[in-house]
Amino acid sequence: MPFSISFIFYANSQINLNCLVQVSGVVTRRTGVFPQLKYVKYDCVKCGATLGPFYQDSQTEISIGSCTSCPSKGPFNVNSEQTIYRNYQKMTLQESPGTVPAGRLPRHREVILLWDLIDSAKPGEEVVSWSGRWCHK
Repeated sequence: MPFSISFIFYANSQINLNCLVQVSGVVTRRTGVFPQLKYVKYDCVKCGATLGPFYQDSQTEISIGSCTSCPSKGPFNVNSEQTIYRNYQKMTLQESPGTVPAGRLPRHREVILLWDLIDSAKPGEEVVSWSGRWCHK
């Protein structure tokens, strides 16, 4: 069950960390769509063996210790043909003008969109409700 909040700034980051939340606001900025590694495969330069697939987390980078086919400790190249990518897009959400008290500037937060949320809103549009996971950078 998602925790409903009027804007992502009112969420207590400790309580809602890794929880499903609903956000709303006005889109002020949007980037293009970028690729991100999801499952990566490497080629050993010395013997040509393909290693992997390895799940690539967004916070940690995979490092290969040695080749399973030969005793080589590298170098390894990313096999871009067999690597699986996913798309993502960054967007800046700002508090809706009607919810901001007089005399205070609206707060904003950068959000990352994945899968079907990519290109779902343009700058200037008001997002009524999105569900997502609250993560700390």
